[in-house]
Amino acid sequence: MSILHAENFDGVVAPAIPSGWNVDPNYATETAVFRSSPNGLQIPSSAAFGSDFYATWGTADGSAGNITVSCYVNPGGTRGIFGGVTARGSASTLDSSMSSQYVCWLTSDPAWPSLTPRSQFTIGLIQSGSLTTLASWGSSTQGNFTSGAWFQVVLTCNGSSLSAQCIRDSDGEYLQSNMGFSATPATLTASDSTLSGSGYAGIISQINFAETITFDDWELDSLASVLWPYMRQYQVPYRPPNTQFWV
Repeated sequence: MSILHAENFDGVVAPAIPSGWNVDPNYATETAVFRSSPNGLQIPSSAAFGSDFYATWGTADGSAGNITVSCYVNPGGTRGIFGGVTARGSASTLDSSMSSQYVCWLTSDPAWPSLTPRSQFTIGLIQSGSLTTLASWGSSTQGNFTSGAWFQVVLTCNGSSLSAQCIRDSDGEYLQSNMGFSATPATLTASDSTLSGSGYAGIISQINFAETITFDDWELDSLASVLWPYMRQYQVPYRPPNTQFWV
């Protein structure tokens, strides 16, 4: 395994976007919320409700799509949380209508009528403007995605095997199938062969209430080769905030 790109969004003066990224115009770096100082990448509460917003690393993975992509997500409130990562994208600027990609995101909103169950952790496929849910955990209650806390979303694509984890940054505990957290590692898995080969990875978010969502410390890693039968558990090596060895 090797790091293809790591991004902490700190090498620019906010609200500038680091070079190499293709982002929807609503994204901007900002200094109020971050995991590694001084910047985080934020989608503001003023963004259009219900639309998918992408930040795409504009270089294909070059690893036949056998990669792990991870990012830290910070919900700015307790409603309308919708954020995560993309992988094996078909374009250097991803969107939900013209391009295809695998997605992994967490959502939570106790009052969002169309979100059933109310709290979810999902692996999905977006293709031709349509979302197919490949695997999902859910709960009828809001879940434990605390406002102002950081959660690491990790998606691994390994051949046709897809796996995902969500880790709470404050204590290193893993999201479980009941949407609680525990020290016991837990992995959401799916199998899908729709998308294969080298592709583009990035970040996806959606606003469904007047709350911000902030991202930080994104990383794309190459798997040395397809692992068999598949990678059931993976966690990006811990990199303390404000360290200086990011690419």
